[in-house]
Amino acid sequence: MYVSSRGSSGLPLLAAGLLLLAPLAFADPTLAPRDLIKTTTEQLVTALQVSREDIRRNPELAWRLADDIVLPHIDFRLISRRVLGKHWRTANAQQRERFTREFSEFLTNVYVTAMVTYADDIVSLAKDIKYPPVHWSPGKRRADVRMLVKMSTGARAEVVYRMRWHNGEWKIHDVTILGVSFTLTYRNDFSREVARAGLDTLIDRLAARNRQTRQTSQTASKRAPEG
Repeated sequence: MYVSSRGSSGLPLLAAGLLLLAPLAFADPTLAPRDLIKTTTEQLVTALQVSREDIRRNPELAWRLADDIVLPHIDFRLISRRVLGKHWRTANAQQRERFTREFSEFLTNVYVTAMVTYADDIVSLAKDIKYPPVHWSPGKRRADVRMLVKMSTGARAEVVYRMRWHNGEWKIHDVTILGVSFTLTYRNDFSREVARAGLDTLIDRLAARNRQTRQTSQTASKRAPEG
């Protein structure tokens, strides 16, 4: 089951990319998504530069940052539906709700872990980012935004954000890193788990992993120095 750190080499890119998307709520849909992302980069990287030492000392600050400015702008419902694929269609309402809740928390854990672990990498990667033109016209409510990040090797890694305008917000519903869709990756892994043990078992294991992560985070926060 995909609840490990497999594919962790893409986590700095994912964390950096999600940070760039944070302030897109209530943006004007006539503005190009590419321009919206570009204009937020400097502000968010500056904020991380200021707070990264505090975040390392007290990871709880990373959770607050994610809750405040990132998570409201991710379409967890659509992501959950696409990740389950055919199993979403056969799931009952309670299973859909439980899976969406537990998978959303799991993704949040992945994001926060990346932000805490790779804060320096995120700041460094943000120094040289290019945004190729987007095939998009004003009024369209879906867009794929490409970001090219210069790695330490000198090569550029491509991150693609699939976005849609929904309920007055630009929301992200997939991220492709180095040609690999995280939605499809989870779908493949979860599909095998559901076929082997059933959907309820998958949800229970996600819930157990989330409880473990919460306990670890609470312990770390209690040990963090005040002030």
